[in-house]
Amino acid sequence: MSLRGVASVLVDAANQLRGPALSLEDGARAPLIAAMCREPKLVLLVTAAGNEAQAMSESLTTWGVRTLIFPSWETLPHERLSPSSETVANRIATLRALRTWNGIESLVVIASVRAALQPLAADLADRPLLTISVGERRDLLEVSRTLVELGYQRVDLVSRRGEVALRGGILDVFPPLAAHPVRVDFFGDDIDEIREFAVSDQRSLGQVKSVEITPVREIALTAAVRAKARKLADTIPALRSLAEPIAEGIGVIGMESLLPVLVDEVVPLMDYFPETSTVIVVGPDRVRARAESLRITNQEFLAAAW
Repeated sequence: MSLRGVASVLVDAANQLRGPALSLEDGARAPLIAAMCREPKLVLLVTAAGNEAQAMSESLTTWGVRTLIFPSWETLPHERLSPSSETVANRIATLRALRTWNGIESLVVIASVRAALQPLAADLADRPLLTISVGERRDLLEVSRTLVELGYQRVDLVSRRGEVALRGGILDVFPPLAAHPVRVDFFGDDIDEIREFAVSDQRSLGQVKSVEITPVREIALTAAVRAKARKLADTIPALRSLAEPIAEGIGVIGMESLLPVLVDEVVPLMDYFPETSTVIVVGPDRVRARAESLRITNQEFLAAAW
């Protein structure tokens, strides 16, 4: 019998687990969840740690369930450090998938308790992507300004994800989820050519017709954000070194620590799910203990950092 066939046998057992919030101990987690997902639904599955989230994703994928991992930052929310551009891009991609769910196929979003508890900007999934295609007409300077607003760092030579470089009519940019950076060749306002290139020697690897560029920070450097940063710099001297560059439209390491005061609204991850979604907690005692540990650690680091 196939794995899908086994899952169908477990449907009756899964139906008995219906409810707004489910708690599953060790056992037949993956097949039971797969059986539940035979009917289209959105599921938030919470684990105690990130490695458990990865393991659950692999198990559920084996059972034919579509999963997405919502990763946590590599830093605590108040630390003056920034998450990687890849982490930010994956988080935004997952939230966008929630917003655009078609209701036909079940989707299980898996998050560690750390990722599930961290507040998010309410409009994070609504941040526009920038798509550039060969043959389009674009103002090069406007594209460059948009990339900076999306969090890309201006450099002389692109070598890392989340960087952008401008030389004459050539724009180099490294999207966070791309295998290689791309070089966009402008002829006036016309996009003449787009090529991937190697970071090691800057040589072209081949042409592409278009490139999709996602934000690399969870705080967009909009006029409203810059104005709030300016007010912070003027009123709280201790924040001046962090807030002043933001007020000038420059992304800096650790700017995410100011998320609650720079964006209009922060919400928990659950706000991105419809009320009819199912919540599954894997190992509830361990998740509860991990949440308490994070609370204590967060308070200690907050006192030390600020």
